[in-house]
Amino acid sequence: MKKLFILMILCCFIVSCKIDLYSNLTEKEINEMMDLLDENGIKSEKTHGEEKSWTIRVESKDFGNAIEILNAWGYPRPKYDNLGKIFEKSGFVSSPLEEKSRLNYAISEQISEAISNIDGVISTKVILVLPNDDSLDDNKVSQSSASVMIKYRSNINIEQYTAKIKNLVSKSVPGLIYDNISLALFPTNIELKLENKDNDTLNILGIKILNDSLINLILLLSTIFIVIFIETSFILYKFWYQKRPEKIKDE
Repeated sequence: MKKLFILMILCCFIVSCKIDLYSNLTEKEINEMMDLLDENGIKSEKTHGEEKSWTIRVESKDFGNAIEILNAWGYPRPKYDNLGKIFEKSGFVSSPLEEKSRLNYAISEQISEAISNIDGVISTKVILVLPNDDSLDDNKVSQSSASVMIKYRSNINIEQYTAKIKNLVSKSVPGLIYDNISLALFPTNIELKLENKDNDTLNILGIKILNDSLINLILLLSTIFIVIFIETSFILYKFWYQKRPEKIKDE
């Protein structure tokens, strides 16, 4: 009976097999991804990983479509470096120029992350150009400037936020004035070409089974039938063998 139970578990595993889609993400991001997949008819689940990380899982038949949907909407979100990571202590002494470059990069990362949290924004890149303190440099920059590239969903009116975005950038960079900030906005029309998996499945007693798994399922069910037949035959034989001596004694 234990063998039969194990075979039944394997049968359920073949009928519905879920695999990892993305891992090492925050629960907030995982929930957003699950909602997006649910809106597109794809069922998913989340599992807890190490520390505060999470993993999202989908059925194997939905793996390709799920990847395309999430990538089209900018998931998983880009990972931005924080100040602690950028200025992580090392055994080498950095020059003032290196420290300034790292500070500019850190500010750019923080601004990019803040803008990326706006609804409808898919990705953001911020480039800062700050004054050079070297008086001997012929290419010395007198004023700070910033360029912000934003890729966003076309169904979102991002232009209503342009003034707020420029204010955010100007207040985040010392000496940067509003007029020296340029925004480059790129709308994206998301047209998904999802594979229709309905033609690749069979509906048996209300259960959808992949055609690729049908042969394995038939073999497994056949094995279960054979095991049941052998177990039943053995029980009947044992019962008949125990009754036989009683009949001989009666004779």
